[in-house]
Amino acid sequence: MEEVHEDPLSDLGLRLRTLKAQRGLQVSGLQVRAGLGRTTVSQALNGKAVPSEATLVALAKALSTDVRP
Repeated sequence: MEEVHEDPLSDLGLRLRTLKAQRGLQVSGLQVRAGLGRTTVSQALNGKAVPSEATLVALAKALSTDVRP
């Protein structure tokens, strides 16, 4: 059974930060690998803004994780 989260945006940020840490990346390294701006990456990692689909795909590829929802 999958957990229900009250704040999916915060959950997404936590998942992205966890993957970043597991891959041994700093924000700057993730930014370069994803081809995204620092603000875009930081907002996604911190759950401050809803990332676009293109941003999520770029981050997933940069983090070597599944791109599918």
